[in-house]
Amino acid sequence: MDNQVDGVNVSRVEELNAGHVNDVMRLIDRVGWSVPMERLRLHFRVGQVLGYFNDNTLAGTVTIFPWQKDIVGVGNLIVHPAYQRRGIGQRLLEHAMSAGDVRVQLIATDEGYPLYRKNGFQVTGEIVRLSRNASPGADGHPAIVDKNTRVYRVTRVSDMDEADLQCLIDFDRRVSQVDRATLYRGLCHSLDTYIITATANFDELGGAIVYALEGDRIRIGPVLGQTPAHARRLFETCIGDFHGPVNLDMLADSKELLSAAERAGFTASRTSPFMERVGSLPPLSNTGRFALFDAAMG
Repeated sequence: MDNQVDGVNVSRVEELNAGHVNDVMRLIDRVGWSVPMERLRLHFRVGQVLGYFNDNTLAGTVTIFPWQKDIVGVGNLIVHPAYQRRGIGQRLLEHAMSAGDVRVQLIATDEGYPLYRKNGFQVTGEIVRLSRNASPGADGHPAIVDKNTRVYRVTRVSDMDEADLQCLIDFDRRVSQVDRATLYRGLCHSLDTYIITATANFDELGGAIVYALEGDRIRIGPVLGQTPAHARRLFETCIGDFHGPVNLDMLADSKELLSAAERAGFTASRTSPFMERVGSLPPLSNTGRFALFDAAMG
């Protein structure tokens, strides 16, 4: 399908594959975002990455995360600076919203906010990026990889068997109210993603924390608990064993966990609107709203 936007043929939209990962990374670098390569590869594994081409030049991208039949996450909506203000962002967003009467969720940048409001998105929360800078541990490693204690257990996601993985997926579904099976199955391909639990038995989970090593930084999330208290207690139990710089994103109204992070030395380095276009669907609870996996914060 071809179309003219301000006299320039930029109408070719196609699904990208893992062979385009370097092209997308160059576009991300061009707009000044910071997305680690391993996270971008994860997006290709668990989402649908679309590219908007001007002839053979990648002019824009968007990633669509189809969590379940009525919830879609949108991330990395990017337009090359040379092609901005030509309607490309609108066309990409229309593709993301084309699934019908579904809840579309995203984390907005300042640049994208007017576009989302124009398309019926409403602010339903605020995402806080928390950061903590610390020196490496005694072994020079940035995290608690493969360290088990009497009070928590660390498991590499790629080492989990099918039964334990399904228990984690079911637990996440109960807590978040969103089916993110594709996310966790995608994480099984990463050697640098781990899960912390308070028990070795995944069918008895009260809480779980996922974290990933991204260069010299640690990215924590999601943090899950049967109740906010479960999540906070597990976080407080293990956070002292994280060394090196750490990032953690959460909803601003997750008061109990936010206070625990601040006590552990985290400070807010960025806030972003969490936006939804819900159509005729009923609202989700607070725990169900944050269905993105740090897709747009960078």
